[in-house]
Amino acid sequence: MQTVRESSNPTTMPLQSNNSLEPPGYRWLKCNVDTVVHHAGGTYSIGCRFRNSEGRFVHAQPAWKDANLTVLEGEAWALQHAIQVAIDKGWHRVIF
Repeated sequence: MQTVRESSNPTTMPLQSNNSLEPPGYRWLKCNVDTVVHHAGGTYSIGCRFRNSEGRFVHAQPAWKDANLTVLEGEAWALQHAIQVAIDKGWHRVIF
């Protein structure tokens, strides 16, 4: 088990395997992000999907951006977007 701290309260969270389909630990959410590059139009599409500890769908959020980004920059933008979604929803226990 790995210990994760939220403010002054320690919270125990099981380590995640490399299997992205495995649900997160009890009372945690897991977020998967993806980026699609549309080279012809210079557009990036991203999506983030949140699942609960039972593996059930909780929320998804797509976004589009007209930009000339590298693939790495697009992935970073997708992660930043997903983190902002979690903050806006008030979710504190999220595995990205």
